[in-house]
Amino acid sequence: MESIHKIPVNEAFSEKCGCPICKLKERYDQKAVWFLYEEGIMNPETRIETNKKGFCKNHLDMLAKEKQSLSLALMLETRLETMQNDLKTEKGIIKTVNKNANSCWICDYTERAMDEIAELVSQMYKEDEFKQKFLEQEFFCLPHTALLLKKNVLKGALKGEYAKALLSINEKFCQNVRNDLSKYAESFDYKSARGSADSVKDASRKAIEYTCGK
Repeated sequence: MESIHKIPVNEAFSEKCGCPICKLKERYDQKAVWFLYEEGIMNPETRIETNKKGFCKNHLDMLAKEKQSLSLALMLETRLETMQNDLKTEKGIIKTVNKNANSCWICDYTERAMDEIAELVSQMYKEDEFKQKFLEQEFFCLPHTALLLKKNVLKGALKGEYAKALLSINEKFCQNVRNDLSKYAESFDYKSARGSADSVKDASRKAIEYTCGK
């Protein structure tokens, strides 16, 4: 059976700009938000999970931007109800904050999808057309590079070839960004009469996206 993720993966890799896995993460984050508002809010099992796990600040902001004020209010009210007893004491507050520091229903939803996608990308690397798309990527951010390496399900020589191709793409990109950062810094030297091209000025943003993801 063909993976439900194959079409989105092909679409993300067709753009060939930025980290394709970051694009997929953004897509699945949004998919999770839509699911909660379209189905999850009325699903008792989902409500139990969202009450238990809550949401990180980033995903709460995403939920708020959809302007589904009633649905959001219902989720937040029952979430606060779940937490309330633990917020009556100093120890309870500390325990709750520590417990919820890395707890988010949408993060968990997207992480599961990203694990499946990372495995699928390595499988699709065996297809000539997709392999060419893979090799033409601008870069893969370091967090998603680690994920792709960890979830590489290929065997034998192809497993090593895939990892080598991934690292080679990033090595070339990293060197280009370093060169652009150096050129941009040099442009501030009073002895330099050269202006900076937009691509060079954009090097800091690219360096941030490469090291941290988007």
